[in-house]
Formats: sequence, structure tokens, C-alpha cells
Amino acid sequence: MSPGDPRGARDRARPKRRPLVAIAVDRLDRRRHTFGLLLEHLVAALRDEAPDLDIVLVRDRGRTDIRVAGVRELFVPAALARTAAYSRLAPLWFQRHGVALVHFPFLFAPASWAGTSLRRVVTIHGASRAALDEDLVAKFSDAELSKTRRRLAAFDRVLTVSNSAKLEVVEHYRVPADRVTVVYNGVGAAFRPDARNADALEKYGVKPPYLLTISTIKLKKNVVASVRAFARLRERHPDMPHALVLVGYTMAGYTEVDDEIRRLGLEEHVVKTGWTESADIPALYAGADLVVFPSLHEGFGLPVVEGMASGVPVVASNVCSIPEVGGDAILLFDPTDVDAIVDAAERALFDPRVRRSLVDRGLRRAGSFTWAEAARRTAAVYRGLLGSVSSEL
Repeated sequence: MSPGDPRGARDRARPKRRPLVAIAVDRLDRRRHTFGLLLEHLVAALRDEAPDLDIVLVRDRGRTDIRVAGVRELFVPAALARTAAYSRLAPLWFQRHGVALVHFPFLFAPASWAGTSLRRVVTIHGASRAALDEDLVAKFSDAELSKTRRRLAAFDRVLTVSNSAKLEVVEHYRVPADRVTVVYNGVGAAFRPDARNADALEKYGVKPPYLLTISTIKLKKNVVASVRAFARLRERHPDMPHALVLVGYTMAGYTEVDDEIRRLGLEEHVVKTGWTESADIPALYAGADLVVFPSLHEGFGLPVVEGMASGVPVVASNVCSIPEVGGDAILLFDPTDVDAIVDAAERALFDPRVRRSLVDRGLRRAGSFTWAEAARRTAAVYRGLLGSVSSEL
């Protein structure tokens, strides 16, 4: 083709095809409701922040959650429903649809997809099944851990939601540190001080004033420590009018929290909402006088950021990612020391100067965790793996 050939001009003028990035949610356990909400926020932000990338959600037709306006969907065929078939055939299916990069936004590591040109990214929210003792979690067997390590070795990049989680991934999954990128979660715009809603509270039998612990009720989350600390706080302050509100469903077979509420005679003072509509959670935060978060392990610690964004003082465990996320905007305690929890709660509830400082610092701190920034960091990883990407649309 000569320099003056008009076909060259036409080729240069033709918009370049955007790389197709598939975010695969089809393997996500439907019970992981919080993950689904986080993904909706991330994908919506990617749609807005990365117009040079063609983002598509990969899902199965049975899912009704994780829908994002303006983001198209690919539906995985029933033939790939089983994990063995998925590991063997999904690469061909992705490539047939023109996918250049696949992102599993939770720990799912299919068997190696050697021989394909697909770039592969996985987000790991924590390594509790490798890092914690078997009395706290369903710990990986040696064989499961070895298999996970082998499969993660085939990924081009691992994302984690905190530096703490990155350290765990490097130590326990043996992923080289230079292949792990930290991308913090954001906080939804619904979490704000003016989100109080009396109707939402009434739906769950909640009446202010109250202390709030929001978490799945299971051993690792240490919700029983909130109950014990609340009982001791009432002993120190017999006239305090507060209730304790526990938001979150209880894992099957786990009775320790209910047993402790009965043993301490707190049935009239503790409200358990059970599973809660996501639209009502901001109101539950905004109506609280204090967020207490005594978890024994976190990859990020979403209730810390949501509480801060809601203008509520937060007291939380001094473990894993929580100090990293909360910074100087929360009060920390040893989650195994009930008196330490009570001391922190007292300061945040009853010292006006401390309380005001926590609210102000918390609002500023929460403002640094945005989904737009999470999307920009995630998109930068995609672009780095895909090479130079044209933003011509």
C-alpha cells in the first residue's frame, strides 16, 4: 500500500476494538451476598472509569443478583456448570467470545489454562483458610492448599484488598509479591450520616439508642465478644439506655452467641436482625451511637469503613487489616480482652471530645475509600497485562 493510498487513511480512521475484559461471577456462591454488592459497585465504577475497556459480566442464567446498568452480560452454558468441565472447556468458550482477560473477583482458581492467550486475574479477599487455626475456620487440608498454590501460580496477577491480605497471600499461597497488587474496596454512597430511617429500624425491631455489631455470626467474627463487652458495659453503667443490635445471619449450627445472651440475661437488651435487606443497612449504621467490630480476622473490614462513612464512632480489633483500614480514625482493642473492648467503647460513647474526634476523622478517612479509585487501580492492572490499550471509541 502506497503512502497516498486512501485505504490507509480509512484504516487509521477506523476505531480500534476495545479489549474485552470478562468479570466472571458465575462461580460465586449465591450465599456470598456481600461480595455481590461489592462487585456491583466495582463493575459500575469500571464502566465509568475505564471507557477504553469493554467490560462484560459472565454469569449463569440462574442468578438474579449482580446486575449493572450499561454493562452487557455473557451467560455460561449449562455444559460448563461442573467445575471439571469449566476448567477444561471455559478457556475455549471465553476465547470464542473474543475475551482477552478473565477476572475472577474472589478466590476461584480453575485448573491451569495452559496454551491459551487469555490473561488471568483473581482477587483474594483474605487467606483465612490457610492462615487461621482449624477451630476458627474450615481450614484447607495440605492437599487443598497445595492445589490452590499450583493453580494460583498460573494467574498473571493476584489482587488483594489490603496490604495485610497481600502478606497472607505471599506467605500462605506463595505468590511472589511482585505479582500481587493491592486494590482497596470502596464504600457505597448510601453510607452517610443522614441515612437514618425510622421505618427501616422499625422493620427489625430496633429502637435507638444502640450499639451496633454487623457481621455474619460465626466463630471467626467473634460476635460473642460484643455480647460480653455489652454486658460488662451495663455493669459499669447501670443506667445506660442502649441496646446491642447484631446485624447478620447466623451460620448453621453456631449457637455460642445465643447461648451467651441467655446466660448473661440480655434477652431484653439484644436485638438480632438476622439476614437484612441491603437497602436497610445504611440506616442501621446511621442510627447507631457506636460500631463495635471484634473480628479475629479480616482481609479488609468493610464495617469499619461503612461505620466511619456513616458518621458513627468505630471501635475495632487490632488485628490483620483493621488498623490499616481504620488508621487513626478508630479506637483499637485486643479482641480477646473483654475489658479492653469495654474501655474503648466507654471512651467512644461517653467522652464528648473523643467522640467528636472519631466522627470527624472517620468521615475524612472513609472519603479515601472510593469505588472510582478501586476501578482506576483495577483497570491499570488490566491495561498492564493487555499491553497498550487505545482509548479511541
